[in-house]
Amino acid sequence: MSLFQNDCGCNNSVAGAQSNRRSVAGVQSNRRDECEGCVCDQLRNLTTGTEIEAIFVNGRDILDDVDDTIFVCFDRKTCCATFVAEKDNGGGYGGGGGGGYGGGGNDRIFFTIDCRKIDTIFIEKRN
Repeated sequence: MSLFQNDCGCNNSVAGAQSNRRSVAGVQSNRRDECEGCVCDQLRNLTTGTEIEAIFVNGRDILDDVDDTIFVCFDRKTCCATFVAEKDNGGGYGGGGGGGYGGGGNDRIFFTIDCRKIDTIFIEKRN
């Protein structure tokens, strides 16, 4: 079974829904959601399964310790993006040589982050 067949909790049913909010001037907004910013725009249009090279939050690459990170989904309602990262931990987390937990091999780590907190994102270009 594919990792992406299960519902990731990103509530994609709201993808086409438009907000009924009105701007200060009384003109109805055409925004589809409340997630603003260039990173949110990129994630909103990203395809599930796209490989991510780096995600910077507060000037730090939060993917520095992982091998591969894949985009799973984006929730337009909460502005949260979900990713799965794979780490070849060798001996497990918490130190080398098998002293940590995880038992060796590859571990999958699912994480969610608010797109408004991301400084920049590096997306792998596919030919």
